[in-house]
Amino acid sequence: MKIASVSLVLACLLIFVLFTSFRQPDTPVYVVRMEGMKFIPKHLEIPEGAIVRWINGTNSEHNVVAKEGAFKSPMLAQKNAQYEVRFTRKGTYEYYCAPHRIMGMKGTVVVR
Repeated sequence: MKIASVSLVLACLLIFVLFTSFRQPDTPVYVVRMEGMKFIPKHLEIPEGAIVRWINGTNSEHNVVAKEGAFKSPMLAQKNAQYEVRFTRKGTYEYYCAPHRIMGMKGTVVVR
C-alpha cells in the first residue's frame, strides 16, 4: 500500500514538473501596422514585459527607429515583413520610420 501511494505521489509530481517546464508564460503581443505613411495605431499603451510587433502592410520600405536609440529595425521591404520588441522597462518610447519621418510617420509606445 505504501509503495502504491509513493508511486502515485511521484507520478503526480513528475506530471506537474513536466507540465510547468514546457508551459510558456502568456506574453501579450500588440500589433502596429504600417499602412501608407502611418503607424496604426499611432499611440499604444502596453504593460511592462509585453511585445510590440510592427507589420509592414504595404510594398513600400519601412523601418522602426526609436528616437532615443532603444531599438532599430532593419528595412522591412516586403509586404507582411515583421519586427518585434519586448518592452521590459516602463517609459515612453517615441519612434519613427526613417525614410518617411518628414512625412509624419511617427508613433509612441507607453509602457506602464
